[in-house]
Amino acid sequence: RSFCVLYRITAKSISPYRTNRIIKITAIAKAIVKPLLPPFIISRRKIANTNANDLRDLAIYVNGTGIYSNGITETTAHDCSGKYFKQTFDITLSGEGEPIGANNHQVTGIYDGDNNKISGLTVNGSYIYAGLFGYTHYKTSSYQCVQKNIIVENCDIDVSGLASSFAGGIVSYGGDDTEVKNCRVSGTIKATTSAGGIAGRCGLSPTVMSARATNASP
Repeated sequence: RSFCVLYRITAKSISPYRTNRIIKITAIAKAIVKPLLPPFIISRRKIANTNANDLRDLAIYVNGTGIYSNGITETTAHDCSGKYFKQTFDITLSGEGEPIGANNHQVTGIYDGDNNKISGLTVNGSYIYAGLFGYTHYKTSSYQCVQKNIIVENCDIDVSGLASSFAGGIVSYGGDDTEVKNCRVSGTIKATTSAGGIAGRCGLSPTVMSARATNASP
């Protein structure tokens, strides 16, 4: 059996998060097909992250540099305000990872892990802000940034060789009013300036609820 899914892609580029015109794609029934378009187009501003490529593509989309899993090169950082990312399966990573967001392109929007696992997160080397999320934007009337229901297992985050660095299993550096809810982390986390199992450092009035780090050695 098969079913049809409406996709929007650009005529100029097929970056995983850009759109312009509609085509039809037939997929195997039971399979979950990754929508290659902006989060705000799909299902009430939601987009599903189903595998390691999706997570890496999200980092490229936010950070504005790199080559997507479909071979398209990205050169522009993107604001995810008002977008909702939902992880739909356990994800196993391999090799060196890139944090999602940094101080010059901060993370906005909502990431819901839906209590699925992210295993094998590895961040080393030259990242000043190291973690699943590097630097999250402070909350304002225009921006909302929430990380929730995320399980990071057996992470290896080590940026202790830098003169200044921050590291956290979920968020390396959270802006004012950062919200991290119902998250769990296990693994090794090391930094020069500040390290934490859940967050390396947060700004004013952070909200960290029902979050715990187990067997995390800073």
